[in-house]
Amino acid sequence: MINKIRIENVKGYDVQGKDLNVNLDPTKINLCVAPNGFGKSSLATAFESLKKSRLEISEDNKHIGQKK
Repeated sequence: MINKIRIENVKGYDVQGKDLNVNLDPTKINLCVAPNGFGKSSLATAFESLKKSRLEISEDNKHIGQKK
């Protein structure tokens, strides 16, 4: 069970990031249901950016102040 996720430098979560308290079960389907502007797409982008060897976030999805 995953209980906490920290997301940093992803559009919608700022450079300092945010801790999310979650209850994700890796053996089941997990849904994220929330109102507009909650950060569902940013959360999906963070998960999509995970790679076995490193985190890769495209320039379009980095927080505004961190584009290089």
